[in-house]
Amino acid sequence: MMLKTYLFIITILLPLTACSTVAPMTCEDDWQLTGYFVPIEKDYISGSSNKVKVKKGETISFDRAFLAAVKLEGWGKTNAGWYLGFYGNQWHKSQYPLNAKGQPLTLSSIAADTNQLPFGRQVFIPKLNSTIKQPFIVTDVGQAIKGRRIDIYTGEGKEAQQLTYLVTKKHQVCWKN
Repeated sequence: MMLKTYLFIITILLPLTACSTVAPMTCEDDWQLTGYFVPIEKDYISGSSNKVKVKKGETISFDRAFLAAVKLEGWGKTNAGWYLGFYGNQWHKSQYPLNAKGQPLTLSSIAADTNQLPFGRQVFIPKLNSTIKQPFIVTDVGQAIKGRRIDIYTGEGKEAQQLTYLVTKKHQVCWKN
């Protein structure tokens, strides 16, 4: 009885693996990579604060250094646990840091010029630090992300900020056609 089951599995699986195809890849050198992260409010203490009006909400006071980091990175995690974002020249409040499509950022998210790599494109960076999860998915854009440039989302806090320095350089970038 055991032999028949074993042979049945081989008979079913062999044709599936033999028929699978690998999508052709395009690879190009000299793409500029950078990283972006979510600053955490408790990590920023400059001693001075500013009040900001959150869209459809209240006016809240935050440390100036934290606000500057949020403006640069796009989103920051507040001490209250929600996220403060800056885009469209306005401050926004969310339960999660969001990408350009309004979806939560994930560690596989990248920002790219959608004229180069469209939303949803799966991207591989062969010689990138192995601690960074791949493949990446184009889910975001950025004001400074133009041409052959990719911005990799590295997570939240100081450790994620340090990771942005490790990815910042030119790399070969590959994607499925």
